[in-house]
Amino acid sequence: MGNCRSSSALRSSNIKLEDSTHHGGKSLKGAASWRHPVELQFETSSNGTHSHQDESHQFDDLKLAFYEHVYRQNYFEAMEMLDDHGKSQISSYVDRYKRTPLHWASIKGTSLSFLNALIENYPEASVMKDYLGRTPLHLACEHACDQNVFSLLRATDPVVTKYRDSENLRSLLAESIVNLRSPLIIDAILQADTNQMAMKDFQGNNPTVLFFRINLGTILGKHRGESLTSSNLDDLVDIAAMLLQAEVKLETGIETEAHKNLLANAIQCPTCPFEFVAYIMSEFQEQIGYQDITTGDLPIHTACRAHDQELGLYKCDNCKQAKMRHVAYYFSHSNRTLRHVICDDCIHEDDKTGYTRLSPMKKIQETVKAILIANDKYASALTKTGETPLALALKSKQTWSLGAMEEIIKACPSLLYQRDITTDLYPFQLSASQRNLRYGDDEPKKNIDTLTTTFELLKRWPLANR
Repeated sequence: MGNCRSSSALRSSNIKLEDSTHHGGKSLKGAASWRHPVELQFETSSNGTHSHQDESHQFDDLKLAFYEHVYRQNYFEAMEMLDDHGKSQISSYVDRYKRTPLHWASIKGTSLSFLNALIENYPEASVMKDYLGRTPLHLACEHACDQNVFSLLRATDPVVTKYRDSENLRSLLAESIVNLRSPLIIDAILQADTNQMAMKDFQGNNPTVLFFRINLGTILGKHRGESLTSSNLDDLVDIAAMLLQAEVKLETGIETEAHKNLLANAIQCPTCPFEFVAYIMSEFQEQIGYQDITTGDLPIHTACRAHDQELGLYKCDNCKQAKMRHVAYYFSHSNRTLRHVICDDCIHEDDKTGYTRLSPMKKIQETVKAILIANDKYASALTKTGETPLALALKSKQTWSLGAMEEIIKACPSLLYQRDITTDLYPFQLSASQRNLRYGDDEPKKNIDTLTTTFELLKRWPLANR
C-alpha cells in the first residue's frame, strides 16, 4: 500500500466539503470555494489525465493518499499506512486551509490511539495554525470528545494555550466554554495557563462573562425545574466555581478554595451577576456562614469589602452601552448560541418573555440583604482584626445608594455608635474622611454621594440611643 496513490485523492470531480464548520461557519469566496482541499491542487487535462497545477510544488503521493484517508475518516487504512511508513512523517501534508491530517482528525473526531499516532508521526502539527488561527487543540475543543482534548493538551507545547483564533479572538479556554466542554477540560486548561482568564474575545468578553452569558439562563431555568438543555447543572456549577476561583487569583494573587469559597468568590468578582449569587445562597445555604481559613472573613465581610462592582462588563449587544441599570440575558434552547444581552431601551415588549431580567447595579445591596435575611447576626460579625461590616463598607468607598450600609444599620443600629478599631472614628466620621479619597478633588459633583452617605449616617444617629 506504501506507494499506491489513493484513488479518491485523484478524483477531479467537484466534491463539496461535508460540513460548513470546516470553514469556521463561513463560506470561502471564489468559484472553487466548496471543492475538496486536495482537489484544488489538480486540474484535468484535455486527454483526461492528471497533471500538477504548478510543477514547482509537487506533492508526495504517499502524504497525499494518507491525508485523503484521514479527511474521509478512513482511519483503518490510514493507521495501516502509519504502521508501514511511520518514520517518514507522512502526516505532514498541509492543505489550502493550512490544515494537516491532525487538524482534520481533531475536527471529525477519532480514536485516542490514532490521534496519538498522528501526534507522534508529526508533532509539529500540534502547534500549527489553520487559516482561522486555530491549532488542532482549538479545533478539538470545538468539535471533538474530551479524551482527544486531553491527549492534545498533554502532547502540545504550552505556548498553544496563549494562542487565540483570528476570527473571534477566542482563547482556548473561551472556545471550551462556548462549546460546553466538561469541568475536567476546563480545569486542565486553567492548570496549563491561568492567564487565559484575562484574554477577551472580539466582543470584549472575558471567560467568566462568556460563561454566564451562555449558561446563566440554563442554571436559573434548571433551578426552577425547567429542562432547557442537556447540560448537567452540577457541571455548570463546577465550571463556575473554577472560573471564579481563577479570576480571584488573577486579580488578587490569593489562592482560594473553588467550592468552599464559591459564594465569597462570586460576591467578589464583578463579572458574576447577583442572580448566581442568589442561586448559591439558596442551594448551598451553609456557605453563608463559611469563614475563610486564610482571611477569617465571612461572606458579608467579602461583600462589604467589594468595590467597583458597577463596571460596565455586560454591554448591550444592540446599542453597545455598558452602564445600564437593568439588563436582560436571553437564553435560547440552542447550546451553541451566544445569549444576547439587551438593555431596557432596546428590548421589544414582545420579546420580554424570552429574557431574564437582571439588575447588576444593586449586586452588593441585594447580597447583604439576602445574607441578613438568612441571619441578622452577621451584621455585627467582626473580622479577625475586629472590624465591623459597616466600617468595612465605608473604608471600601461604598456609598449609601449602592452600598450595603442601610441594610446593616437596620439589622444592628448600635453599630452607629461603635468606633472603628483601626481609625478610632465613628461611622459618620469615617464616611466624611473618605470624601477626597473616593473621587478626588477634581470631581466635586461626584462627592455628593459621599455627602449623602455622611448625612444619612448622621440622620440615623438618634436610632442608636433608643
